[in-house]
Amino acid sequence: MDELDRLTFLAPEDIDIKIELSKLYADEERYDDQIAVLNAILKLQPTNEGAQSDLARAYELSGRDPLDVYKKRFNNNQDNISYGLDYADKLLTADRPDDAVMVLKQVVAADPTSKVGYRKLAQAYDKDDRLLNAAKTYERLFRLDPRDFRVAIKIADAYMEEQDYKAAFDWADKAVTISGEGEAFGAKGNVYYKAFQTCRSGEISTDDRVVATLAYQLFGDAEDKGFSRFNRSKDWLKENEVLFGRPQWFMMDATVKNRGYIKAESSCYNWVSERLNKGKGW
Repeated sequence: MDELDRLTFLAPEDIDIKIELSKLYADEERYDDQIAVLNAILKLQPTNEGAQSDLARAYELSGRDPLDVYKKRFNNNQDNISYGLDYADKLLTADRPDDAVMVLKQVVAADPTSKVGYRKLAQAYDKDDRLLNAAKTYERLFRLDPRDFRVAIKIADAYMEEQDYKAAFDWADKAVTISGEGEAFGAKGNVYYKAFQTCRSGEISTDDRVVATLAYQLFGDAEDKGFSRFNRSKDWLKENEVLFGRPQWFMMDATVKNRGYIKAESSCYNWVSERLNKGKGW
């Protein structure tokens, strides 16, 4: 190492010597010295990608904030999508989602087929509480891979947080159609459940009970398929006696009974098109 120190002093523009010296400093965990050497390399070759990557790593290992390094690396190599993704990750870790959004928009503009780019951009919007932007970005991701039912669920979740239950339901229903997975049935049931919690009146109405029961049935379908994330919500619906059952059916008029099903019709549930069929023993 001493010999390399001497050689780099005698040949200050010899990149190969500096690279070898940087590796030795890294092996010895002398990160401050490695950073100094890497900065010297980048002074001679500002676009040296290997030195930029090593510098970012050395900053992290030394305990310094590497954000500026990642920023410079991406700005000097904006065609390198992975550098933009790395920089955005660091910005998100630093709780700077708005800045991460700006970087990731550059990433997907440079590569409109980057599924990772769109996924991270949607996550950045979500972290920045820009839920509609997150939903629209997930929709663009879905167009790249229209068989990914979990992206459809992400879209449903984003719309649900905005209380756009119609859009949320449409996407959750699409997830069920695509996959038939328990996770998708659970997501669809959760749209009904969240809508019920938002729309319910002080005295639980018939429409409230219909929607609560549609949620309960879908949670049961999810559980039957091995997906139990929403079991607590399912249990809550039953324990709090908000479901539509035989006593409620008994109180329905002859028109409803003759057709054999009931639908939610109040304005808060005007997006609900599915009907609740008469149960066994009603």
